[in-house]
Amino acid sequence: DKPTIKSMEKFLSEQFNQLDWLKDQEIALVGVGGSARNVARIHQSEHSYPIGGVHNYTMSLKDIDEVYDIIRKSSRDDLTNLDGLSRDRVDIILPAVSVFKTLFKKIDATQFTFSRNGIREGYVMNLIRQRHPNEFKKDNVRQDALRHLANEYNIEEDSANRRLKLAQSLLNQLLKHGNLKVSDQEKALFVEGAYIYYLGSFIDSDSSSPHTYYLIANSMINGFSHKDRVKLALLASFKNKSLLKFYVKETEWFSGKEVDTIQALGGIIKFVNALNISHTSFVEEVKLKEKKDDKYELYVYYKGEPIAEEYQANRQKKHIEKILKGKVSIFFTKS
Repeated sequence: DKPTIKSMEKFLSEQFNQLDWLKDQEIALVGVGGSARNVARIHQSEHSYPIGGVHNYTMSLKDIDEVYDIIRKSSRDDLTNLDGLSRDRVDIILPAVSVFKTLFKKIDATQFTFSRNGIREGYVMNLIRQRHPNEFKKDNVRQDALRHLANEYNIEEDSANRRLKLAQSLLNQLLKHGNLKVSDQEKALFVEGAYIYYLGSFIDSDSSSPHTYYLIANSMINGFSHKDRVKLALLASFKNKSLLKFYVKETEWFSGKEVDTIQALGGIIKFVNALNISHTSFVEEVKLKEKKDDKYELYVYYKGEPIAEEYQANRQKKHIEKILKGKVSIFFTKS
């Protein structure tokens, strides 16, 4: 009943008040464990959340209040059947949400985020770092996560790093010659997308794009917000404009301008991937030269035998021409 709930929240506030260091922190409140997971799942269910996983799922105080009201107004039978709520949490979920809500206000939190990792993982990571100081550095979280993902789906690291290097080089040259505008965050996602491009081919090479999109968009990847995770999925799965628009409709999270940028960056990755399509040659460098009348020359310096690369590069050069708004002639040159 209401008096009991008010009494409980008053008690919680008094307990938190005894900890001076808690007040006005203005940082993210991170929830771990089953109750926090259930809060995130209930909220996702209420809003028909379009992708899977609750790790890094972020909520505001308003979102927590929404879940709190749903639980408070539900009978025990309703709670038993509430999507996202485990049956063994029915009796304790209301006090748990009260704790999150009261603590959120007390620290003036910026957001409430669920983490799949908890004290157990932190303890083990700390032990490992004592012996191996270079492991689990916060600056390497995303890089480590992608390396593990690539390893899980058998992406050949040398080939991935070569594609990444060429993609970065070509992007930098296109930024000088074309009208493409890319933020630092988008550049970082572009590099990451180039590294794990078409990882879904591990499942089926004929449908690499959809497998890649759904695997990345619905996988738990450390260091990525859910929106960035979907952006990464869109870049790493890029095949054509039609398929991109199909994937984008699933979440409806991106503006037209963002989609145009993803299309341009995805097209660069796809073109660069074509430069090593047969795995019989080794492209060392690409150089873009501007000629007059919106005409460009792209020199591809290689070693080995570019059996299919010339054909595929000329098929995919339309993505580069779209960015430059001009014609591109490709010249394969032996290093």
